[in-house]
Amino acid sequence: MAISGFEIKNTGVIKNTKCSDIHSVLIIAGPNGVGKSTILENLFTSINGSGSPNCLIEMDTIPEPVYIPPHRMPFPGPFHKSIPFFTAPRTFSNALSKSTYWKGFDVSVPDLHYIFNNPPTRSRLNPDVAMFFEVKVKLTSFDNEFNRIVTETYKKNREIARDSIPEIYTPFKKAISTLLPGIRFKDVIINGDHYQINFINKSNDIVEFDSLSSGEKDLIAMTFPVVEIQMNTIIQNLKGIPAKQNNLLLLLDSPETHLHSSLQINLLNYIRTAIEDGEKLGLKLQVIMATHSQTIIESVDPDELLLMQFATTDSKNQLINTKQLDKDELKNILGNLGLSALSTGKILLLVEGETDKDILRILFPDIEEKITLISLGGKGKILRLIDSFDKVIKTLVQRGIEIFAVLDRDRNTEDLLRTKSDETQKRIKVLSSVCLENYLLNYKAIYEELIVSVSRSILEKKHIRSEQDISTVIIDIVNKNEFLAKELRLRFSEELSFNMKTIDIELTAEAISNKMEQILQTKKERINIMLENEKKTILNAIENKSFQDLNGKLLFSDLAAEFGLDSEVFIKHVAAKIISLSPRPDDLASLSRTLEVIKNSKDIVQNHEETSQDANELNR
Repeated sequence: MAISGFEIKNTGVIKNTKCSDIHSVLIIAGPNGVGKSTILENLFTSINGSGSPNCLIEMDTIPEPVYIPPHRMPFPGPFHKSIPFFTAPRTFSNALSKSTYWKGFDVSVPDLHYIFNNPPTRSRLNPDVAMFFEVKVKLTSFDNEFNRIVTETYKKNREIARDSIPEIYTPFKKAISTLLPGIRFKDVIINGDHYQINFINKSNDIVEFDSLSSGEKDLIAMTFPVVEIQMNTIIQNLKGIPAKQNNLLLLLDSPETHLHSSLQINLLNYIRTAIEDGEKLGLKLQVIMATHSQTIIESVDPDELLLMQFATTDSKNQLINTKQLDKDELKNILGNLGLSALSTGKILLLVEGETDKDILRILFPDIEEKITLISLGGKGKILRLIDSFDKVIKTLVQRGIEIFAVLDRDRNTEDLLRTKSDETQKRIKVLSSVCLENYLLNYKAIYEELIVSVSRSILEKKHIRSEQDISTVIIDIVNKNEFLAKELRLRFSEELSFNMKTIDIELTAEAISNKMEQILQTKKERINIMLENEKKTILNAIENKSFQDLNGKLLFSDLAAEFGLDSEVFIKHVAAKIISLSPRPDDLASLSRTLEVIKNSKDIVQNHEETSQDANELNR
C-alpha cells in the first residue's frame, strides 16, 4: 500500500495516534471532536510537503493524495464553453492534491464564480467547491479531447470503422450505474454559450448536473478521481501512449453526509471494485475514510476499522484496532449496533428493552450526554449477554472502552452472574426491583397522570378521589386470579429456562442429548416444589402489599387496561410526572446514584480513584 503506517502526536486535539499494517481501505470512526479530520488533514499536508513534523508517515510509494473535506458546497451557476480552453492541462488529482486549490485559469473567463478570485484553502474548516468544479472541467475537457481524436481519425482515414474507437464515457457510465441506479449519464453538450452535463432520471426526464441532489453530486465528485484515471487510460490508448502507473490516495472525510444508507453501501462497493480492477488500469488505489456512519462501520472488515478515542492523561494510543476485538461476541452484546456503538466514544449502558431506554431518558434527561443506551431486545438474550460480556470485558476495559448493563432482577440472572469474573459482576447491575417499571409505582404520580389522561370526573365515578385510592385499585388488580396466573407463568418460565455448558462433555449429539435429559429430569423432579414456592412468594407479596416484589410491567399493563389506556404511553407519562415530584422517591434516588457512578466511570478508571461508596453501589 502507498501508506503502510503513520504516527501523529501533539497536534490539535490529538495527543497520540499510531497505526501500522494499513490495508487498501481504512475506516476511522469515533465521536465528534476526537481528531478524525485532523488525521486526514495531516496525512494530506504531509504527503504534499506542507505538513507538521509531528506527523510521520511510512510510505511504500508516494501517492497522489486527493483530499475530500467534510464541508462540500456544489459549484453553482453556468459553465461557459470557453472554460476548458482557458484551463491549464492537469488532472483532477493534480488540482486537488495541494492544500491550496490550483485553479490554473484566468478568473476573467466568463461565468467563473467569485470564489475563484482567490485560491481557496482546502481544509476541514472551509466549504469546498473545487471538487465539483473539477468534475465539470474534466468531463468537458475529455469531451473536447475525444471529439478532436475522432475528427483527426476521420481526416486521416476518411472513415471511422465501427467499434474502432471505444466509448470514452464507459467508465463514467459504469460508475453511475453502480453508485446511482436511479439515474444514468446521457451526454455532454453545448447549449448556446454554455456546457450542459446531462443525466436521465427514472421518469426519463433530462436532469442537468447542477440539478442533481446533493448526495448524487457528492458521490460523483468523491469517486471522480478513479473515473478520471479510467477515462484517461482510454484517451492514452487512442493516442498510442502507454498507460502509466497511478498511485492514488483518496482521503474522504464524512462521505455519508448527504447519502442514504443504501448509497453508502454503493460507495463502498464501488471502492472495492475499483481497487480490484485497478491493476488492469495501472492504478493502485488506497482509501482512508473518517466517518460516523453506522452503515459504513458495520460493513467493513475488522482489520479495516480503527476506533478513535479522546486523549487520556496517560497518552496511550487513541486508535483501537478492532481486529483485536471479538466481533461475534460484541454482536451478542451490542446487537445490530455492533462496532458502531463503540465508535460513539461514550460509556455504553445496556438495558433489556426499548421501554427501559425510554424510562431512563425521561427520568434522567441528561443521561445521554455521557452514555449511549443500547437495548438488548428482551429477556431471551440476557443469559447469552452475560457469557459474552464475561469473554470480552477485560479486552474492552484494557482499551479504554467503558461498558455496563442494568438488568431486571431474576434468579437465573443472579445465579449466572455469580459464576463470572469480578469485572463482569462489577459492571452488570441487577436492579433491586423486579424491573425498571417498579420504580414508577408511585401513587401520587399515577393519580396525577390519570387526571390528565382519563379526567377527574371519570376517576370519581370509579371512586378514585386521591392518590391513596390508587393503592386500592392496585390491590384489586393483584388479587385477581388472572394477575396471579400471569405472574406465576412469567416466573415459572424463568425457572424452567436453563443455560447448559458443553465444556465438560463430548461434542456429540448423544452426549449433548444426555446432558439435556439430566437437566430436564432434575427440573421435572422439582416442578411441584417450584410451583408452590413461586405461588407462595407471589401471595406473600400481595398480602403484604409489597408491590415492588411483583412484576411492574404486568402491573402497569393491567392498570392501563383498567382505564382503556395504552400501557407503554401510560408508563412514559407516569415517568414524566415522577421527575416533577419533590422530594424524589427514595428508590429512584438509589437508581440515580448507581447511574452517576456509571457516568463517572471513565474519570474513575483514568484517575484510579474509585471511592468505596461508589464501588459498593455498583456491586449492590
